[in-house]
Amino acid sequence: MSIDFQNGFNPNDAEFLRFLSGNPNLGDSVTLTSDKLLAATKMSSPAWRVDPGRVREIKLPSAVRIHCRLREFGMDIGKFTFIHPAETVVELSSSTKLGIRVGTSTVHQEAIVAAFAGYTFTADGSLPAYIATKAVTTGASLGDFGLFLEHKCKLLIRQFDQAEVNTWIKSYVKRKDKEGLGYRIEFIEWLSTYPPTEQGPNVIVPPTAADTEKSINEAFEDKLIRTECSPLVTKVPPIKIDQLRLPNEHKVEWEWDYIELNCGGGFHFYKPVYYSREANSVLYAVVAYPHDLEAVKKRIIEILLESAEAAAFYALLSGSFETGLTVFKELFAQKIKETFSEVKNCLSAEIYLASENGPWKK
Repeated sequence: MSIDFQNGFNPNDAEFLRFLSGNPNLGDSVTLTSDKLLAATKMSSPAWRVDPGRVREIKLPSAVRIHCRLREFGMDIGKFTFIHPAETVVELSSSTKLGIRVGTSTVHQEAIVAAFAGYTFTADGSLPAYIATKAVTTGASLGDFGLFLEHKCKLLIRQFDQAEVNTWIKSYVKRKDKEGLGYRIEFIEWLSTYPPTEQGPNVIVPPTAADTEKSINEAFEDKLIRTECSPLVTKVPPIKIDQLRLPNEHKVEWEWDYIELNCGGGFHFYKPVYYSREANSVLYAVVAYPHDLEAVKKRIIEILLESAEAAAFYALLSGSFETGLTVFKELFAQKIKETFSEVKNCLSAEIYLASENGPWKK
């Protein structure tokens, strides 16, 4: 058994996330105990102390799901939701529990407890090393004890940039260039973590923005090969339909840091480092048509663009790119059938959602 601290604060702790998901009020708190870990290591705890636990504020990225109603000339015409970054600030106060393995002799237990109680924060250096030095000289084993942290987490702040939210929605509505189109925020749902981005074969995450068209062409070519249409068609390069400036993406990396104390020495601690990057979601459409349809290429591209623009709007209303993709497929097939009285073999079209993001910055 290592005598190091067994359980640092984990922002993804299931109990902590349940606390945040329960919509707590500011000032509410939850204590993350070490009881289960003590039991799993067959130890009991005869003593605890506040130091070297420190009270500190920790900023954690979270999110809100904003539910809106779309309106046109004063009439409700649909609903949509979207995820926006938020910030959660908790006050973290930690205490240290001493664990002693069940079955340890009374003499050794007393020596370990005395060393734990006699330790002076900062003056005696590392707590695990101090206890080991004092207790082992009496014959106690390093496996006889362990140190466990308990954390009390109090919710201090939950916030997001309301002005950025309004700007984001208005920029989308304006982009539709439709007079009288507006929105109303109905309610805001707090989320304990930022959900993962939507996945799927038509969601592309290129290495860089410059690689977007190459990545889309490769994905589209793979579909054509599987249908054995690749050598029979002319492919139109990806056409950019719309670009949506998304709220910045966020992540936390836990990294070691060292704090020097005024009285000399210092201590290492594991801290969350907050990163963000610019995020853009770009919709592209691509089509391939049989060589014998070259004369009607212009009409095919018109149908492609009409279907893709409608799909973008429905994707916003539903909050799902997969819904937009379904709409696109249905509209494209319907318009092609209306134009040519039948669905043409090897006439294929897709839309792709590409994430074109900037570099991560602290």
